[in-house]
Amino acid sequence: KLPSLGVSADSSEYRFGGCEPYDTGLGVVEYPVPKSKDSRGKTIAAYLWPMHEGKRAPSDYVEMAAGMGDFALATHSWHMCERRDGGIMDASEERTNAARVREVLAGILDLGLVPGTIGRGPAL
Repeated sequence: KLPSLGVSADSSEYRFGGCEPYDTGLGVVEYPVPKSKDSRGKTIAAYLWPMHEGKRAPSDYVEMAAGMGDFALATHSWHMCERRDGGIMDASEERTNAARVREVLAGILDLGLVPGTIGRGPAL
């Protein structure tokens, strides 16, 4: 059903360890969101909402990426301007979030990882 709607890729599975993309057998390629342990032993996933809400630093994601090959970094656009529990952010918080995302991306690029787009295909 998903391919008939133009969906050829997904990134909703979280996985410790190897995060290489794989064919689901349903016409959709899964790009797992990596999970690992941070330097304090706490679980971290490569999903940026905790950073957008001030619960993680950009350096946490860069450190995570340093030990991986394939690395799917995930977020939702609304997390840049709205908290899950606290509603709409003000303009200052939005600018801070944009700067944090730039810091994560710059740090990951500095590691030598090559950026790509997941699921690039025809618009619906």
